[in-house]
Amino acid sequence: MQHYGCSSLLGIRLRASYEALYLELGLSKDPLQESFGKYSYLCTPSWPRAIWEHSWLFRIKINIPSPIEHLPRKGDKYFMEAVWSADFTRDEIKGINRVRIQQQVLFLSDVMAANGKGADDKYRYPRQALDQWLSFRWPKVYYTKEDTRLWQQAL
Repeated sequence: MQHYGCSSLLGIRLRASYEALYLELGLSKDPLQESFGKYSYLCTPSWPRAIWEHSWLFRIKINIPSPIEHLPRKGDKYFMEAVWSADFTRDEIKGINRVRIQQQVLFLSDVMAANGKGADDKYRYPRQALDQWLSFRWPKVYYTKEDTRLWQQAL
């Protein structure tokens, strides 16, 4: 962990791995403080996920600066928080999360139309592979037609 935030190759890789965990989970500005037992199935096995697992198991608090300091808008929340509060099963949440990653959605405000009364149409359809909507390097995901149907339902 001492290399996290350094400009060395190891430091850059640690930051990239942590950002991938952050984006895959999409639930909190401090994913290492979330319940590993409840949310870990949303994340790819990786070094940060293992650190999260062991810190949760042994009740060790690790503070890593969040890639995003503040929510973009007042009253905003992480998109996956809204999904978790809805009535979806664990498998359905996993499918919605795959599409969310492909669509590069982190916050509820990311998908809202300018008038705030519904989802922006561009998020109802698959994002083109070369479109970059946020400045992160998002993990590559593969999703099914059922995942897309669930995504539409979640919107």
